[in-house]
Amino acid sequence: MKHPVVPVLALVVSASALAPLPAEAAAKKPARAFDFDGDGKTDAVLASGASLSIFYGPARKRQRLPFRAALTTSWDFDRDGYADLAAAKEDSGEIVIRYGSRAGIGERRRVLRVERPVVELDGGAEKVEAAIASLAGGDFDGDGKADLAYATPLAAAFFVVPGLTGSGRRYDVTGSFDVGADLLRLSAADVTGDGRTDLFAEVQGFMPGIGVGLYRGGAAGLTRTAVSGLTEGFTVGDFDGDGIGDVAAPSEGRAGRGEIRTWHGGRSGLTAWRRITQDTPGVPGKGEKNDGFGSTLAAADVDRDGRADLIAGTPREDVGKIKDAGSVTVLYGSRKGLTGKRSHQFTQDTRGVPGRARRGDLFGSDVTPAGGAFLVEAAGERRTYVLRRLTF
Repeated sequence: MKHPVVPVLALVVSASALAPLPAEAAAKKPARAFDFDGDGKTDAVLASGASLSIFYGPARKRQRLPFRAALTTSWDFDRDGYADLAAAKEDSGEIVIRYGSRAGIGERRRVLRVERPVVELDGGAEKVEAAIASLAGGDFDGDGKADLAYATPLAAAFFVVPGLTGSGRRYDVTGSFDVGADLLRLSAADVTGDGRTDLFAEVQGFMPGIGVGLYRGGAAGLTRTAVSGLTEGFTVGDFDGDGIGDVAAPSEGRAGRGEIRTWHGGRSGLTAWRRITQDTPGVPGKGEKNDGFGSTLAAADVDRDGRADLIAGTPREDVGKIKDAGSVTVLYGSRKGLTGKRSHQFTQDTRGVPGRARRGDLFGSDVTPAGGAFLVEAAGERRTYVLRRLTF
């Protein structure tokens, strides 16, 4: 029997009016992002029209929030042990935070009014406010207070609002653009183990190609550090269990076969680790032209051993003679990180997996942890399947 499905949608986070932060909250250890009910499991948020749906896992009903938001992030902004939602509309100067609780996202909320820089177009003939295009939360200066970053691609800059108060500090992205950047996407994680959140900025100009910059957190602000070879679509997880975030990113590989590049997080920053393909010992399948192994990635502790595992989608994998049916591979973390050992693969023809492998299904187009379950997208079907487990 098929599990309930929903249309393929974007991941988001939301919010809405004002509430002060509890005075004692800053003393607590923050919850992991997207763990809105504090149960230790990452929850998922789906955007659909004028509302947001929060998926806490198969055992609980979805929660719907009547809020249209294109830009979202999650962080424990009040440090009470429950992750919170932050959201904004692109053409708005308001960012709304809605707070988590034991029951999930509640009614308590806060509105931040932030600066949007004015950009001159057509040689100054037109002036417009730069739209907000991405959000990220964290404690970038390590002072124990939550900060919020937001990006304004048209101005080729992002801003960090320290402690959620006052004016944001501006950071101009490197590179030369005639008018801003075509894309500026932010994400946050601690990959240096110093207790300060680091910020990743994916930047694309109007010329081809995307660059990813790592901005290390510090008491005086963020400092840009070069990371060679890091590409869009990366994910962060503690794959070796040392308490510091590591990074995995997709790469086209030879003839489009696909490969996964990994970086080890540490006090000195990110250092290149190893590359994994379907020809790596222990990895199921065989590297074939245009498979795109690992073109979509997500990190989660699938086997619950305290180390993050990597979930790799290969949407153009052929299943037998069925072209582009798609597959998902789980690569397990270990003391040595991701090695390929114990890896396993499943398709829609695997017993226990909903649906059936068909030509062009593109199963594994996206994978999202969701309250102990997983949402696996099959873009060719325009469906997202709910899987209670990834071991078959």
